[in-house]
Amino acid sequence: MRTITIDTWHEEGRNLFGVNVVKWRFKCPSCGFAQSAEDWRAYGTPPRGLDRQLAFDCIGIRILSVCPLADVVGFAEPHRGFGCVYTGAGLFRINPVSVVYGVSKDSGEPGTRETFEWDQ
Repeated sequence: MRTITIDTWHEEGRNLFGVNVVKWRFKCPSCGFAQSAEDWRAYGTPPRGLDRQLAFDCIGIRILSVCPLADVVGFAEPHRGFGCVYTGAGLFRINPVSVVYGVSKDSGEPGTRETFEWDQ
């Protein structure tokens, strides 16, 4: 797993995709489907849900919630157009990047978030 600071992560995003963060693209580590905040919004994800799910869960989770007949694949299957059901909080935690964003108020330990890698 690659560990980086939140500032470095933001810099990488700007260098790859520009300053408009809704255009930043991430690749699901399970199925390889690329997705952005713009894609999540297109499936009606509220802003609060977007903060928790983007680059942490595959968009297939959201697509199934609004379109149960979508061709979403299971864990570790190659995508066929709509992502998969991978979630970063599940049993298999395969998100390849750990972003350090500060210090936890409770423990004093560094706060981290496991996330998807960029879609380059």
